[in-house]
Amino acid sequence: MMKYKVISVATLLAACFCWSCSFDNIDEDLRPAPTNLCDPNDTTTISFQDSIFPIFEKCCFDTSNGNCHWTGSPPPSKPDYTTYAGIKAVVDNGRLQARLFDQIPSPMPPSAPQNQGPAISDCEKTMIRKWMDAGAPNN
Repeated sequence: MMKYKVISVATLLAACFCWSCSFDNIDEDLRPAPTNLCDPNDTTTISFQDSIFPIFEKCCFDTSNGNCHWTGSPPPSKPDYTTYAGIKAVVDNGRLQARLFDQIPSPMPPSAPQNQGPAISDCEKTMIRKWMDAGAPNN
């Protein structure tokens, strides 16, 4: 009888010990570091579809904002930024680097009154730069 009491108590203690273990209190060093896509030192992969294309959509070809890089834009013909292929072409030929980052011959998007579209923020430029540095993948 005493043997069963010892086994019962030992089982109860083991169950309590196991129940008290929880993963709710994971040490901070085990959690993944938060991502900050705007940080040039953050190595998180930038997604074309989720991060880059929405920037071009907002700043470059939303016709309600007066932007001009859309399919069939009026002359003088502008690069078409409504597709990955159109954006990748200006990355590959250096035009995006020249206009967006080097501001040659003028900054993009322009600040002229006819362009009422939103400016590209420093954060968005950082994301575009990181995406270009990664080879401008279609991801």
